[in-house]
Amino acid sequence: MMSPRQWQWLGLALGSGVFALAALDFVLGGPLSRLDRPVYDRITAWEDAGWPVHAWSEAFTKATGTLPSAVVTTVVVAWWWVRGQRRLAYWGAGSALAALAVITVLKQTFRRELTPMAAGAWYGFSFPSGHTIGAAAALGMLVLLAAQRRVDRLGLRGPSARSAWVVAVGAWSALVVLTGVGRILTQKHWASDVVASWGVGVALACGTLLLARIPAEPNAHASHAASAPELGFEPRSEP
Repeated sequence: MMSPRQWQWLGLALGSGVFALAALDFVLGGPLSRLDRPVYDRITAWEDAGWPVHAWSEAFTKATGTLPSAVVTTVVVAWWWVRGQRRLAYWGAGSALAALAVITVLKQTFRRELTPMAAGAWYGFSFPSGHTIGAAAALGMLVLLAAQRRVDRLGLRGPSARSAWVVAVGAWSALVVLTGVGRILTQKHWASDVVASWGVGVALACGTLLLARIPAEPNAHASHAASAPELGFEPRSEP
């Protein structure tokens, strides 16, 4: 069975690979990019036929927008800080800022034209999808960090700790996938934008977890923590 660290390294490698292939496909006008317009037109046909795909997808993806994400991140990070989970607070804030920086740099680098439905949008360029990367590496990261917080608060070990992580990873995965699909259905992004963003988001999330050495034993990330490794979790004592 693979350890959490091995899964994270795998996610980092696969995510980076998916992004690299999607970016190369965009630059070269490859098969993935050529599918964008047919997918976009199919969604238009659904909407014209009376299916409220825009309404459904907009309702969901609004929660992962820049302002809602910033508000939620600020509140959660502040709460963790007050409760003594200083390392989790650092990583929660840091992962959100890293996601924002990556989104900005990539948009300015590729400068892809927005979809017709998103023409004039404040974010300027279509590639990649900021909502999707944010769902994986900002809001989604809070879900994963919250699992560590639960392990800390309840002192979970063994199967109980693993169950908490299974639930957290499942919720994170659902958030990332649904946000990406939602951005395609809103027609605010091309499908290839979202594929690339899934790669970036997964790579950022796995990279953050590797750097933070999460999952960890109970209280390894609290301000008062100091204890020994147990059941495959890795400690990180306070400097």
